[in-house]
Amino acid sequence: MLINIDGWFGGGKSVLWSLLDGHDDVFVCPVHDFSFSPLLKVSNDMEWLLKKNPVPLRKLLAESEYYKLEKIFLDGAFPVCYSVDTFEYRPYNTNFYEFDKCFFNRLEKAEYWTVDFIIKTLYQTYYQVYQQCNEESECPKFIATMSHPGYFKDYIKIPKILPNMKNILVKRGLENIISTRVNRNERPNDLNTFKAFRTPFSKIIESKEIEKITDYFCEYERLSHLFPNQFMVVDFDKLVRWPEQAMRKVAEFLDIRYTAILSKPTRDGKILEYQGLSFIGKENDDYRQLLSAHEIKKIDDVAQAHISGLANSNFDENLAFSVLLNRANGFISDIAATSKSVVIYGDSVFGRYVHSRLGNQASFIVDQKVMEDKPDSTIRHPAQISYQNIDLVIVAVLGREMQVMDYLVDELYVPRSKLMCLDLTG
Repeated sequence: MLINIDGWFGGGKSVLWSLLDGHDDVFVCPVHDFSFSPLLKVSNDMEWLLKKNPVPLRKLLAESEYYKLEKIFLDGAFPVCYSVDTFEYRPYNTNFYEFDKCFFNRLEKAEYWTVDFIIKTLYQTYYQVYQQCNEESECPKFIATMSHPGYFKDYIKIPKILPNMKNILVKRGLENIISTRVNRNERPNDLNTFKAFRTPFSKIIESKEIEKITDYFCEYERLSHLFPNQFMVVDFDKLVRWPEQAMRKVAEFLDIRYTAILSKPTRDGKILEYQGLSFIGKENDDYRQLLSAHEIKKIDDVAQAHISGLANSNFDENLAFSVLLNRANGFISDIAATSKSVVIYGDSVFGRYVHSRLGNQASFIVDQKVMEDKPDSTIRHPAQISYQNIDLVIVAVLGREMQVMDYLVDELYVPRSKLMCLDLTG
């Protein structure tokens, strides 16, 4: 089975990549090739699949970085990035030509092709060539690789065409993603084909990348609710600061036994650490040091405006939106009648709306992204207040309620009885 380690460019995928490495049930591909991603556009009834024609397949693979494996083979090393300006090169000795030949030979011998079969064969072949083991050797339960975020609109097809695939999104804060995109140095041996790094801030705004990232995160949250056995969202900060806690949940999702290696960043069993930097312990790049106050505010304003606009993006949905808003108002009125002291979790458009409707009953809005250069007397960090005398905490982060509730209960010890989500389903 395949694990898709997912995330935006500069989104922290490498942290999960390094933590999964070394477990007996998981082999993690060393190179970010996303070879399977273009195949998500394919349906099993396409003519070239039915006729086992390798030409369209090679064209699809060329959309990914399948052939980057060839270049890394020639370089003899692959890069590991610890921060915007710190890279380490690890030896890479896989024979690309042996792998490619073996992969297509196996496809040719098969009675028929499906998307699932091609992807499974690709990564099993890669494992055996990389590990230099014979064809009869059994692969581990999972082979993990990384996707390309540009294909996320095709993820809805995954449960049908890849029913055994597990997908884990490493969700990093918008500000840190953008700061990495803007400031990370290009790797000397890369062609930077996708212009993933060293992108001017103005271009990120003009290309609507913030809106795209927001849509990407929203779609993942939706899929994780629709298909909880196949899609999971992991918070980047938790992964870095509390790897054991985060990886225990990952192990449960994958149905593998948790072992200590899952909390240690490694590659082929060797600890990943370079020039005093590691993937765990702390955030190596701080957006507050890499972006100006103006840029940080711009990111926040664009994201909030986009989220707010989603509800009105389709006139056909206005009636449904009106119904949901009326239900929300009904909940808020009930809360106002029964609770004296309320805290709102989520400095969002919706969170501020709930706060304004409750008036003096809403003591504070709490949010983990409190900006020091943007003071607001009503906003606090969740860890900065006492919940002892609070009657109710309203989770106003729509779509991520369970994650927020787990954070409040597990890390801040807020009694679950004091937590409320606004159920707008009817």
